[in-house]
Amino acid sequence: MNTWFKQQGSKLILSTITSMMLICPTVGYSEEVVDEEPSAFAMFGDAVFIRPLLAVATVVGAGVFVVTLPFSAAGGNVSESADVLVGTPGDALLFRCLGCSEQENLARKTQAAEAEQEQSAVNATAEAAEQESKTAAK
Repeated sequence: MNTWFKQQGSKLILSTITSMMLICPTVGYSEEVVDEEPSAFAMFGDAVFIRPLLAVATVVGAGVFVVTLPFSAAGGNVSESADVLVGTPGDALLFRCLGCSEQENLARKTQAAEAEQEQSAVNATAEAAEQESKTAAK
């Protein structure tokens, strides 16, 4: 009986560990980004460490782009290589909010674009109502 318990107990433990390994990695993933302001520590680290590294990456990427330009032109992918080597680090250097991660920055840009679309829809509705009132007054 003792041997049977050891065999069954080890199978139970092994199956439990395997199930947890399959379930646990998916618990931390979420589709929504937490909308929080970056902390002072994050802003300081970004300004002192990350932005200078991004500046170096942009300059090095520009140099690599110039060196590989003949090959990119021959291959027909000049715009793609410029975007990857210069545009991506340059955008992160100049247009990402201070202390924000890429995911937070993308969420902020999406929210701003949605707000702009809503505002333009409201303006269009107001203009249409104004035009209607002008034509009704004539």
